[in-house]
Amino acid sequence: MRNAETILGIIRDRGNRGLILEDVYRQLFNPTLYLKAYGKLYRNEGAMTPGVDAETVDGMTLAKITTIIDALRQERYRWKPVRRSYIAKKHSAKKRPLGLPTWSDKLLQEVIRLILDAYYEPQFSGHSHGFRPHRGCHTALTEIGRKWQGPTVQLDFHLPERFGLEYTGPDNAPHRPTMLHRVLVGSMERFVGGLIEHYAGAFPLWLAPEQVRVIPIADDVKDFAKSVVERLRSRGARGHIDDRSETLNYRIRDGELQKIPYMAVVGRREAETDAIALRVRGAGKKQEVMPVSDFIARVEDELATRALKP
Repeated sequence: MRNAETILGIIRDRGNRGLILEDVYRQLFNPTLYLKAYGKLYRNEGAMTPGVDAETVDGMTLAKITTIIDALRQERYRWKPVRRSYIAKKHSAKKRPLGLPTWSDKLLQEVIRLILDAYYEPQFSGHSHGFRPHRGCHTALTEIGRKWQGPTVQLDFHLPERFGLEYTGPDNAPHRPTMLHRVLVGSMERFVGGLIEHYAGAFPLWLAPEQVRVIPIADDVKDFAKSVVERLRSRGARGHIDDRSETLNYRIRDGELQKIPYMAVVGRREAETDAIALRVRGAGKKQEVMPVSDFIARVEDELATRALKP
């Protein structure tokens, strides 16, 4: 039988790769997950507080884990109601309600949380702060309050001293200068990292590595799609064609995930009229049919003015 760390590692890897997690319910039959959950819960101050029955962590045994697993296997496990209690609020005379589950329910909840955390945690955005380990209001407020940290100006009193630098002042006396280090963008890696974080990967057109993606619907319009790409490139735009043998929806979804500013879908009708069905990043499923010449003029204008949209 695999131990808890091995199982959670496999689940975490599937979550990181975006793979479907199958047979989740069967993972609840592994006793090592309950031992890991027990190791986390028994130290809590409320572990000795009973729910609607007298069960607490004090009566924890391997037999209890076996009983829970057997009930789950036979699909006869039943959650018990929580015991309602009221505790005082900090800095207030009011009290807030608190639901106290039984120890068995609490243990099973923790096992489920371990599985779900392992699968979903790698998929969350780094900007998500709710109900996650080591995150909360304090980390969200810290991120909101962050400032741009690229340019720096430093006063250096050390190097002029080391090199014995002097200048003659208005009083005809020697003076030690102060050296000024002025860095506009910092290191290239730090500057690019700041841009990625600032725009969250959704770069404006003039900054995007891939500015336009042309997607042909069928093989017989690939040549037309290539001609659109060539016309874009001849005007200085970074255009690419996605003629993979995947479905149209898959290719559009892939472009959305990569945050491509413009996707130009072309079919037989567009090829006959020298037009494209334009999808703009952030506009959802909305499409606008327009002549290729008008679209190229639009792209040229946005590149020239360095527009921030799309």
